[in-house]
Amino acid sequence: MEQKKINVIFLLLLVLGLSGFFVYMFIVDSINLTQLLISLGLIALVFVFRMYRILKTQPSDLLAKKDLVDISKQVLEIIQSKTEITAVQACQTRVKLKVADSTKIEAEDIRKLGISGIIKPSNTEVQLITKEHTQQI
Repeated sequence: MEQKKINVIFLLLLVLGLSGFFVYMFIVDSINLTQLLISLGLIALVFVFRMYRILKTQPSDLLAKKDLVDISKQVLEIIQSKTEITAVQACQTRVKLKVADSTKIEAEDIRKLGISGIIKPSNTEVQLITKEHTQQI
């Protein structure tokens, strides 16, 4: 659902930018300021694409809306069903897990629960990026 909203926003910005570009093209063309208009249009298009990229890559903070105890249990169930957890540590923004084999863990399954990201620095370590919710998880 979130992706659909981002796509709609992108399309609206794109249509708005292109329509503004073409309107100014005809007005400025009659005044012989086409080069200025082309520059402004290109700047607007770059802005639209950058906003789209920011909106698309910005993760929604699903953790703030959900019960953190349930999420913790679900994450543990997913990881323990694939491999054995040998140690757990927490820092400011991450939960660090030592596991038997991190290659068996599917990152997408855990991200669906609202975890911002997953890092696998080695075959025996997994780091869950949980931002400010680390201590509760």
